[in-house]
Amino acid sequence: MNLGDLFRGYRRRSEPPILFILKLFIMIIFIACLTAYLSFVIKDVIFDAPIIKTSFINSIFRPPNFIVKSPYNFTITCTEFYFRNGSSDPSSDPKMVDCMSDMTLPDVKYGSIQVYLGAYQPSQDIMFYNFSESNNLYGLTSIMIDLITNDSNYTSDELFQPSFEINAFDSDYDPFTKYIKEKKYYELETTISGSSFDDTISTMNAYYLVTNQLYQFIYSRKIKEFIIPSWINDFGIIPPSYETKPYIETTLLSSPLPINNIIDPNRVSISIRPISRTTQVDKEVRSRTYLNGIGLVGGAWGLATAAYALLFGADQLRPWGIVQSYCCGLSRLTRKRFQKTFPIIPFFDTSYTNTKNRDSSNHDLSLAEENELRINNLELFLREYVVDVHYLDGIRNKLVKSGETSNSATDTMNNLNNQAIQI
Repeated sequence: MNLGDLFRGYRRRSEPPILFILKLFIMIIFIACLTAYLSFVIKDVIFDAPIIKTSFINSIFRPPNFIVKSPYNFTITCTEFYFRNGSSDPSSDPKMVDCMSDMTLPDVKYGSIQVYLGAYQPSQDIMFYNFSESNNLYGLTSIMIDLITNDSNYTSDELFQPSFEINAFDSDYDPFTKYIKEKKYYELETTISGSSFDDTISTMNAYYLVTNQLYQFIYSRKIKEFIIPSWINDFGIIPPSYETKPYIETTLLSSPLPINNIIDPNRVSISIRPISRTTQVDKEVRSRTYLNGIGLVGGAWGLATAAYALLFGADQLRPWGIVQSYCCGLSRLTRKRFQKTFPIIPFFDTSYTNTKNRDSSNHDLSLAEENELRINNLELFLREYVVDVHYLDGIRNKLVKSGETSNSATDTMNNLNNQAIQI
């Protein structure tokens, strides 16, 4: 018996009324549970927070961008160090290239805090670990940036006070350095970042530096792939679109400058190099979608259907479940009801011709009458337990109402219905 039969009030004639009520009650409980579960699935999809799927790739990448701030005027020098690939002693075969073309030198103080600003932004063709034939198998392995205070207001009393502040960003995603490069200082001061990610990277690689120190700036590169918000992503049918934002994580180690640089105590040297060629990729992945939810609800529906079939039997082939077979009161009522509805077993068997097995009300029936009764019972049995004839009954009723059936066909159908009612 399916859900439509229950709510239409259809009940098998061979079942006691209390069994029908129990079926309806259990079905309502199952439907209520499935509805509640569906609401939880929809809520999980709406408020789903993507999980992060991490992978690692080997690649070449550019040096980071730097913004340098100081209350004192300063100059910047830049040198790139290339080493031959596969050399047993690369320090004996360096190739140094001036990179001042990538620097933005400070000129005037700006802003309410009155600081000087400089910047380093590498060219597009500057890559770490980029060994090529055209470069005579030399690859960039480190960059040295020197900051030298040349302000007359700076005194030696401030030797151990922070003289510089640096901020580092991945060169492929830097929403701030462009304002320094284009001399748009006041726009930088009034810029409000558009995302929490930008707010995070604006301070995550910020350091204060003191003079007469050598700093080892070591960094690793990471890429964050954000799902672009869209209602289509909730369905999980079409893969979402992503916005890629690379960033860096850094470590800064300091040591005093070598003794030969003591003559210039106002210097800060920064050696920049990556940890390795490995880039970590963190990709957002939706863990809850409506498509997944349909699968979960379908699984829950299958579980409820299996539980219902276990209790009350399947609609076909095995129409009797645990309740009809083993529950004390209901199994006895079902047997009595079934015996009353089908006084003769609906399948022909000569063993049932014995008088002791025949119903007393049918004891005096002739063989032809018993066969007719057996056929009627078989039709009733098939209608209730094997064949769903509601669709055919609906067609017949429409034909009867429209007057499209012949009188003989109508009479035949009425006779069959009368025989079923008499049983």
